[in-house]
Amino acid sequence: MKSSSTLKVGALALVFLTIQGCGPMLYRMTGGRIGDPGEVVVDEFNFSAASANPAEVAGDYFDETHADSMDNEIRLVIPTVRFLFNTRQGAAASAQGSTNRAGYSASVKVTMNLANVDDKVFQQIADENWAKLKSGLEGLGFKVIDPSEYADNENWKKLLEKDTSKGEAKPIDFYGGEFVMVTPKGMPAYTYPGEEGALSVFGAFNLSSRSDILEQNLAKDLDKAIVVTPTFVIDFAKCYKSGGTFSDTAAAQCKPVMTLRHNTTTKFANMTKMDSFLGAQSAAGQINLTRNIETSENFGSLQKVDSDNTEIYIPYYSYTSSSSSVYAVVADAERYREVAGKVIGAGIDLTLATIKEEMD
Repeated sequence: MKSSSTLKVGALALVFLTIQGCGPMLYRMTGGRIGDPGEVVVDEFNFSAASANPAEVAGDYFDETHADSMDNEIRLVIPTVRFLFNTRQGAAASAQGSTNRAGYSASVKVTMNLANVDDKVFQQIADENWAKLKSGLEGLGFKVIDPSEYADNENWKKLLEKDTSKGEAKPIDFYGGEFVMVTPKGMPAYTYPGEEGALSVFGAFNLSSRSDILEQNLAKDLDKAIVVTPTFVIDFAKCYKSGGTFSDTAAAQCKPVMTLRHNTTTKFANMTKMDSFLGAQSAAGQINLTRNIETSENFGSLQKVDSDNTEIYIPYYSYTSSSSSVYAVVADAERYREVAGKVIGAGIDLTLATIKEEMD
């Protein structure tokens, strides 16, 4: 089931798909996609850290830094777990015509809107998968600190002040898409510098109010604790486009595909108190999903909402055509919850497996 628009300007051209590769990775678990129901194959993760030797920093996380802790436990403070659900996706392409088709041009655009999924469903997905993540971390031997233990911390209070969602799904422009941000009940929803468009980058210069700095300061205050902040990015469609200068065809295509996007990441920050003038030692790193985890399982129906087609032809001079189509993916809310949970769950399993490999 897919929606597509193709405009030809002369002969049909071949379409070449280029997959951008990744460089060498410290840790890699390969796989493909979630295909048949019940079959889960993981994609690649990359563990990176702010060090010339990420493995040493990882050792600091899980071994040396906590060797003298009072209770011999590795304590985690998880101020937020962010779930970003894409609600509008699309593709646009243009073609200017080959040398023997000078003056010919075409443009095409396809837009997909997610329908019939409300904030209640998003919240249920967030709560269920946070429970899975927390259980998995505790199963690895970590102690997840209850927020009541740092309720009076000034850095925590500042993080709470950055939450403007008032407990509801928060709209956010994230890397050019339209998303809603949902966090598990009781956790604040906030962003990091640069996530909400170019202007938000200026907030990076105010170090006292940056979310990531506040998180690290919280870790410093909770001596021997590691701050963990996962972000899960969920798409509902997969889009393609082709065209360009000297191309005879502009094509755009989208189809419903539930995807855990490669922007998914789990950040770690640890700042150990020191009495010297050097201040605090810090270690920071993250586990990144480097490729998408996706499934072709059905979770709704596709409906065409609007379309517009225009052609302008000037004999012996130029030919211009354009097409724009809008579709709605009308989801079955329960199926959306199930299928989204499957790709998120695969990402959680892979995150836990990567952490376990670090600890072994």
